[in-house]
Amino acid sequence: MGDRLSRGAATGRRRGHPGGAAIGPWGPRDDTALHTALAAALLADDPGPEGEHRALAAFRTARDSGAHGARTRHRD
Repeated sequence: MGDRLSRGAATGRRRGHPGGAAIGPWGPRDDTALHTALAAALLADDPGPEGEHRALAAFRTARDSGAHGARTRHRD
């Protein structure tokens, strides 16, 4: 059904590579700081609202800087 929307790309099933990086037009990014902030907020006994705010701020900073630059899926 979505073959007509593929715009010349391969129309078969996408293959995942366990433990591998996602395949796409974007390059690898260093998101260590984001992972550290999110892990600290999630692994704390009671992160509370302050931990949630720090994790959300880290995510928004990474998103706004282009660290999560994956293209969105074309929808009809």
